[in-house]
Amino acid sequence: MFQAQCRQVFEFTEIDEIYPALLNLRRPTLPFNAKVTHDHLRPLQKLAQDLKAGAQALENAYKLGTGYDDLAVVLLEPSDKADTHCFDDMLNASMALKAVDSSIRHAFNGHRSIQNTIILDIRAFRSDSIRRTQGASDKLEADELAYTAFEQILCNLKPDVILVCQCQTNTNEVGSRFARQACSSIDEATDITVLRLPRTQHESVMVKSFHPMYLEYMREAPNDSATKAVLREYLFDAGFIIASNALAGRSITGFGLHNLKACARDGPAFIATPQGVRISYLWTSGSDIASTELVEALKTLGISSKDENTARLDRIFSGLRIRSDRGSGFGNDNAVEREAFRKDDILERIGPIPKLPQGIIPLCGALD
Repeated sequence: MFQAQCRQVFEFTEIDEIYPALLNLRRPTLPFNAKVTHDHLRPLQKLAQDLKAGAQALENAYKLGTGYDDLAVVLLEPSDKADTHCFDDMLNASMALKAVDSSIRHAFNGHRSIQNTIILDIRAFRSDSIRRTQGASDKLEADELAYTAFEQILCNLKPDVILVCQCQTNTNEVGSRFARQACSSIDEATDITVLRLPRTQHESVMVKSFHPMYLEYMREAPNDSATKAVLREYLFDAGFIIASNALAGRSITGFGLHNLKACARDGPAFIATPQGVRISYLWTSGSDIASTELVEALKTLGISSKDENTARLDRIFSGLRIRSDRGSGFGNDNAVEREAFRKDDILERIGPIPKLPQGIIPLCGALD
């Protein structure tokens, strides 16, 4: 029973089942012994001096980086307006930050928002407009300074959960090993692993997502479709919902996450059969894995499918569950948004997606 309570199952067969299924997985995860802090941000002051960042850029980075100390959301770089606009104007002009805010509020049912969640740019003070003015050597040198500060900030913070929403720092030209680790991709979205913070004994749960602007950029791709656009937004929300569960020491199981990721990237699966082709949102199902009986038999032989990462996650989740089960609350924090919140279903905004064909579609020359 205890194990069942620690895991939530996510499955779907049709696209209109995804939104309500994700709603059922949401957890407000009110902080227990978490506090709003900005103490971890001290390295930003030296970085601002080294990169000659202005006072407005530093103020905006501080405001974004202030929040409950149990969760950090990692983005790539600040808005081009971060140097010149006040915080509220910068937020209102940034599609990326508005998308993050909406997904945070959705995942935590309105109990958290961008106003009380730590948002860190892995390349602080390195907006696209600034980087485009620099030569290759100067750009890489300044980037490395930002990566070093980012590493120091996370080591100071020691969050329970890190949600990575950037996909550009795992390249050969990035010298920082930590910056390469704190990177994701659409192929890794919803993956969950353990990240040991350098020079500490602290291990954080790292949830992989992707940059929110990927939602917009892909609309211009030649092979994009309304179906993929809907699935991408569900996949982005899923990362935040996984993070909210992780804070309470709970994981999400089932084939739903794998199928959602595959469909958001490639669209529905075309599954070949001797009679023809079947089109499905299920790239993977229970028939594709070993039976429970076989898994148990392998365990008796000393052959286990549990890898080191899974064992470390189980240990961390156990500690987070114990803490979460003691009780939770915001205390006297009147700044917390308490009103329940859910995003509108993108499927309703885009319009109905045609149902996939049922059964087998015969093909010329299909095998007998």
